[in-house]
Amino acid sequence: MTRTRFLTVATRALLGALVATGLVLPAGCGQEASDEGLSAQDVYGRSGPGSEPTAVATTGATTADSRSPFDDYFLDAEQLRTVEQARIQLTTQCMAGKGFEYSEDINETMSGVSDSTAGLDGATWGPIDLDQARRNGYHAEPEEDSGAPGAATSSAEQQPGYIDALVNDENTGCDDLAYAELGYDDEWYSQIATYDTARATANESAVADPEAVQLFADWSACMSRKGYDADDPRSLASKYLDGSQGTPSAEERETAVADAECKADTSFATTLTGVINRYETQAVTDNQATMDTIKRLSSQIYERAQEVLGS
Repeated sequence: MTRTRFLTVATRALLGALVATGLVLPAGCGQEASDEGLSAQDVYGRSGPGSEPTAVATTGATTADSRSPFDDYFLDAEQLRTVEQARIQLTTQCMAGKGFEYSEDINETMSGVSDSTAGLDGATWGPIDLDQARRNGYHAEPEEDSGAPGAATSSAEQQPGYIDALVNDENTGCDDLAYAELGYDDEWYSQIATYDTARATANESAVADPEAVQLFADWSACMSRKGYDADDPRSLASKYLDGSQGTPSAEERETAVADAECKADTSFATTLTGVINRYETQAVTDNQATMDTIKRLSSQIYERAQEVLGS
């Protein structure tokens, strides 16, 4: 199985992300679990190579001011930038040796990376910011057109053999080899798998906590007073984002504003992330050996990246 097969710069921008574990968590609030459930990625909205949780991808929701207790065991944004610069350098050199030109904008790659993974993902939970809800409903802020560089990248990737030279199922592509050279090895992925499970389990327990159950009930009651029959903000986000593109309708924006207002009235984001933080704190304690190993390996990866850039 390939470990870090992510081809686009937009996806690599989520490098510091939590790997989706595939665990489906209950919807909480005393209700039956929906098809979406609540996975670890649902809570934090990130996925990417390396699995270092240092990025918060916000698609219309909120980020918490506090840090997750897991964050202290991974590289910060500046250190991760160094690692990414080294990866790009190694990949570029390798691709040149295979007869291909490779380029990647480090600033674009790192544009979504911060030092905290505390927060809720807007694509799952909907908006918290009223102004953004008025502008975009449940949709993310429109991205600026990157223009010609994107077209150039697309052209390069269309060359015969380019993608296989970059990444492949045998882990022999240039990007594969670059990650391996930096220290993303079997021990790393083994420890990350344990971390993924621990964090997802903590999230599952958090949304079933009585405080979270009451929070959903309070939010639902607020929405009812505004004329909306909604038990879970995730269901509204899913409704309006499911295959929807283009300009949000007036109905969507009105619903999003009511949603954001009820989140503010109930302190939804602060309360839920606080509950999650408590369970994650315990998860770190319960998996201390794993987290200490991840911290050690992260430091080694950073040191190796510095060596690559200094050579």
